[in-house]
Amino acid sequence: MISCYDIGRLETTDRLPLADRVICSTRQVKEEVAGVVKLPHEPHVVHLAVPPTYTPGQAPRRRDRILFVGTEQSRKNVEGLFRIFARVARELPVSLMKVGPPTANRPRLAALARELGIDDRVVWRDFVPETELLEMYRTAAVTVVPSFLEGFSMPCLEAMATGCPLVASNLSAIPEVVGSGGVLLDPRDEAAWAETILRVLHDPTYSSDLSRRGIERSRSFSAERSAREVVSIYEEVWADRGRS
Repeated sequence: MISCYDIGRLETTDRLPLADRVICSTRQVKEEVAGVVKLPHEPHVVHLAVPPTYTPGQAPRRRDRILFVGTEQSRKNVEGLFRIFARVARELPVSLMKVGPPTANRPRLAALARELGIDDRVVWRDFVPETELLEMYRTAAVTVVPSFLEGFSMPCLEAMATGCPLVASNLSAIPEVVGSGGVLLDPRDEAAWAETILRVLHDPTYSSDLSRRGIERSRSFSAERSAREVVSIYEEVWADRGRS
């Protein structure tokens, strides 16, 4: 059994045919798998889910805090995010909480932040405990996910579950996860991103509506249901082996 979250690595597609069954994190990933490798069984789609602790909090949201959670891989579009944030920062005194481990791209990203004049507005958090991350989601004004490519995007679901207004990319698997639970935009349209983020920060009614939509959408994902689906697949494989 292999769980496939994306097919970005060559060894992934090489090993998939060896599995009794393949479980994909989204329909998007399933379609990508079908396009590159022929499998003896059709892959199953089982969505991921967040822990039950990911719920809205009671503390007021920080209207000056924008949250990004993710790696520094090129597909995450951190460079684009910095340019978007620079537009927003010209209008409002905001900070960008950037949560994610440093990589070889860090010096280039830090240089870009200096070039854009936002180096004193970006808070680099390489690692935070999950309890602190949860509070970040609960208190940030907006979570941003401007990726070019995602096999699921847990930050989108984490933000929605905690009621954090979400602005996310409209590419790859993200729309399948977000649905109507956030604003979906082309990550290459940086002006539209800045305009939307500013609207979230300026308009409490709009922000509250996004929060409500995100919470509602997050209820479509259940750890218990996903676990039952995975167990069912294992039982199917076990039964097939018993008949062989």
